[in-house]
Order: sequence, then structure tokens, then C-alpha cells
Amino acid sequence: MNRLTSRWLALAASLAMLSACGGGSSSETAATPPPNSAAPPCETTDNEPNPNDDQCGVVAVSFTDADGDFLSYSVDVMALRLERADGSKVELLPTQTRVDFAQYVELSELVTSAVVPNGRYVRGEITLNYAGADVQVEKDGVAQVATVVDESGAPLSQFTLAINLDSRGIVIAPGVPAFVQIDFDLAASHEVDLDATPITAIARPVLLGSPELIDDRDFRVRGPMLEVNSNESYYRIALRPFQDRSARRGSARVYVDQDTHFLVNGESLQGSAGLQAMSALPAGTATVAFGTYVRADHKFTAAEVRVGDSVPGGDKDGLHGVVVARSGNVLTVKGASLDRDGSATFRDTITVTLDEETKVYKPRLGRDDQGLAAISVGQRIRALGEVSVDSSSETQFSADIVLLQLSSAAGSVNQQLLGELTIDLQAMSGVRASAFDFAGTGIDSANDADPENYQIATPNSFVLEHDVGAPVRARGYVSAFGSAPADFNAVSISNYEDSKAKLVVGFGEAGSTTPFVSATETGLVMDLQDDQLGNVHHLLQAGIRVDLLSLAASPMLVPPSDGRDIYAIRSDANVQMFDNYTSFLASLNSRLGNGETVNGFYAQGGYRSDANQFVMRIVVVQM
Repeated sequence: MNRLTSRWLALAASLAMLSACGGGSSSETAATPPPNSAAPPCETTDNEPNPNDDQCGVVAVSFTDADGDFLSYSVDVMALRLERADGSKVELLPTQTRVDFAQYVELSELVTSAVVPNGRYVRGEITLNYAGADVQVEKDGVAQVATVVDESGAPLSQFTLAINLDSRGIVIAPGVPAFVQIDFDLAASHEVDLDATPITAIARPVLLGSPELIDDRDFRVRGPMLEVNSNESYYRIALRPFQDRSARRGSARVYVDQDTHFLVNGESLQGSAGLQAMSALPAGTATVAFGTYVRADHKFTAAEVRVGDSVPGGDKDGLHGVVVARSGNVLTVKGASLDRDGSATFRDTITVTLDEETKVYKPRLGRDDQGLAAISVGQRIRALGEVSVDSSSETQFSADIVLLQLSSAAGSVNQQLLGELTIDLQAMSGVRASAFDFAGTGIDSANDADPENYQIATPNSFVLEHDVGAPVRARGYVSAFGSAPADFNAVSISNYEDSKAKLVVGFGEAGSTTPFVSATETGLVMDLQDDQLGNVHHLLQAGIRVDLLSLAASPMLVPPSDGRDIYAIRSDANVQMFDNYTSFLASLNSRLGNGETVNGFYAQGGYRSDANQFVMRIVVVQM
């Protein structure tokens, strides 16, 4: 990503609050709050809150991150606060905590279930400390340390970021838990200069606050077990996110069903058998669960549960990353995060050794040992074992248990046949295709996976047809080592027609008074022949960048039919937000009619190549 594109993405995310903002409202103006009123005493403990308490309620907070350029972004979170409309503030995190935000690209985590005074909360803030931060980016395929600096070039130390809530805020009411997802959009918050020495990341930090889950990524809940309720199919934990082992952050119920896979002290179990095994363990036993959180029901259901010795950081060390090469029983894992003795560290690559005693499980597809061959190049894994350092000071990992995780393969379509999709591979689970060595993946060397013709097996129920050249993203599991073709077994295939596509256009410092060929209720058409058009005019999908000038015509940008869209216009320090296209369009045309200029345009949504149409979900205009 070039510097100018990064600037536009930083601007975009700073305005694109992923929640509705009523009509149009300026984020720079707010009514002066009344004097602080005394808040009722509310305490966050490991006990379940009283649903009949008319003074205090619960707010659940999760962390996540948008896809970005950072391999590691570990900083200390000093404080996380919410502020009520009356000006009173509550602290949600009781202690300083080290957090690697880069690990939340494919993950959301419940970080607190805090008991706070009832009322409407209108804003929040988070304080970060960069002293001793571990920030790494990729350059020429290798992890490099980056220094985070402010716009003047001075290294960052400690500072506080605003969390922008929408005009409705967050309402805490008795017996009705509230929810907010906080997204520290690393890519949008930084401009990375890979040519600087040392490499720098200029920070314009932005946090997005949403009362809804941003997407369907895995949701993690972890902490020591408090109780097991077999009759209602759940167990309850004391929340201990990150590497925190002591501070009280509330409790949470983890529901299970017959499809939930358990790993209890190394034993693979399924459904009620797993919950029964948990009931025999003492309170305080470590747990971690991955699954889905249904916002409407305030309910977390686990797809995977790990208990006791199966939780990293206890008797066993933990590792997760993507396999980029395999030679015999030796794996090379990239983007590896190590969990050891209660602390997490990042390694660009690490060697993982398997042996005949290593157990391999595919948690979401049964409890049986899959065998060592199930681990192949491109597979995302989590492993339990032991970290050691060899005579050359290289970190090694000996795996006792390997868990195969849902992985992804993204690229453009070469060919589609019944039950098979061949793509020009661009990335796997966020790792660029050029990082992989596919030697040994095929039944013979002639059938080793070819990134330019990567073969994905698709269930026959996938009836959606994909045009040649169309960007797609498959989720599933890599085929067993030495068994290709096919190279990858998909459980789902998605395109970029409804979401995940980005469109960025810049008009330079001077800006344009005529950035659109048309701007009507039907939609917007950018003028790509404008004299002020800058160097940035791209469509981004599946790691593929398309120059808009290469298209037959400028795309029609249309609002979605389901009303899930948000718009912002920024002029100097003033930001005006809109929750509907009509009011946004009226303001935009009025400003242009009054002689204002557009310097940049950013949109996130879906692109439909057959109609050359971009469906707008988030739009930001800088004037």
C-alpha cells in the first residue's frame, strides 16, 4: 500500500463509524453536559450481575482489527473508559494490559463484561502506552521492526484516543446487556514508510465503535472456569482476556451444543461428553473457547473449547500461524505468535517439529486424530507443545497437538468446473502467495500446488457462477500433504459483490469542483478525466488492485437497498455524518454548488463487474 493510499484509508476510517448516525450531525459540536451527577456504586466482579438492579447494568466490550500491514502491534492498554451524557465516566479495564492488536485481524475477543451505572453513554476513550512496544511490518518478505511516530516525526509515548460513538450512544438499562465492538483499524490509522531508516509508521490513530459485530469472524472468550451447568448446556468463566490472569473483568456464559469440539487435558471430546468432563474438574481450571456471538440474543456459543493442559501458557506452550513450507515432519510457520509462561511474543517464522506421537485434530469436523499428513502448506494452525532454543539460538517448537483452523485462499478466477474452482492465488490467511513453498503438496512433483493455478475443491451445492478474472475468497482446509490435487477443500466461497471491496480516488491538494460526472438519487459517477485527478484511483479486491482508468467506464456508485450504509463529509476540522444517502447527497451537492472542492473520495462495499457497479456501505468525502 503506497503512502497516498494509506493517507486516504486513514481519513476514511477516521470518519467511517460503523454504526448509524441520525440524519446529519457535526462531530465537532456537542451540547455542554450538565454538572457531573453522582453515579451509583456499581462493581464488576466474577459473579453474575443482578438483572433486577435498577441502578446498574452490563456492557460487554470486544476488540477486533481490520486487515492491515502489521505483523505485530503490541502496546500497553492503560485505560478504557465510557462517558455518560451527564459527563460522568466509568473505567472498564481495571489494570494495565499488553495487547497485540495485529492478532485480531481474523478474530474478535470479549475483553470485559463490566457492571456500570445505567444511562446513555455518548463517548469513550482508550489510553495507549508505546514504551516498549513491539511493532513489526513486512518488507521484502521479512519482518522488520517499525517505529511508531506522530505527524512531526517524534516517537509516540503515551496518549489517549477518542472512541467515536454514534448519535444514539450506548444505552445501559436494567437486565438488558449492551454491546460495543471496538476496532483499532491499524491499516487506516497509520502511514507506513518502508523506505525510511528505521522504518516508521506515522500514526493518526482511529478507533471505531459499533453496537454490532463488524463481520462473521471467530469470537474468542477465555478465563478460568467458575461453574458447569449441564442442564442448560453452558459453563461460566471469569473473563481473563489477553495474558491477564488476575484482574476482574466480569463473567460470561459459554454455551455448547452437540457440534462443539472439546480438548480437555489433551483428550478430544464432542458435545455433552466434553461438558461432562469439564464438570469433573475444579473451579479455576483454565479455558479458552472460539465460536459465534449472537448480538440479538446476547449469547456466545462455542465451536471449539480447550480446557486445562490444552490451554496455552500452562503446562504447555502455544503457537499459532500459517504453514508456509513442509519438509518431512518439519514445518515452517510464518506470522507465528508464541504463548509461553503467561506472555505472548511474535516471531516472523519458526520451525515446528512433529513426531509420531503428535496428535492432529480438525476441531470443527469431528474429534478423530487426522494424522500428520493432514498438515500441509497454506494451512492455518494452532499447536500445543514445547518451545526450545537450539545451539544457534534459533527458536524451535516441538508439537504435541496440532489443531487445524479454518483457513482462507484469495485470488482471481481462472476456471470454474463442476466441483472445482481454479484461481490465481494472491494470499492465504493473510500471507502473500510468494511466501509459500508448495514442494511436496502434490501426489508427485508435477502435481504440487501451483499458485498461478491453485485448485479449490468446492461442494456441488455451490451453484454460484464466477466469471474468469473475478476476485473470490474461499474458506476451508488445505488438502493433506502429498495428496493434491485438489489443493484446498472449501466449505464456503465468497465474492466481493456485497462487501470487502474498497474504492479510493484522490484529487490532490487543490481538489476538484467537478469530481462527479453525475451525482443523483440513482448514484454517483466519478469523473476520472478530471484535470485534478491524482495518482490514486484504485479498486481493491482480494489483494488485487485494479486501476479505475483501466475499466471501460467509471463505475456507478449506488446506495444499498437494505439501508446498511453510512456517509461522512469532512471539511477542515468539521465532520458531518449521515445515515442515509439522500441527506448525504443533498449536502454534497450543496457544498459543491457553493464552490467547495473534493480532495478525496473513499468507499467500502461491494463491486459487481457485470454491471460495473459499486454498492456503497461506507463513504467518506474530504472537502
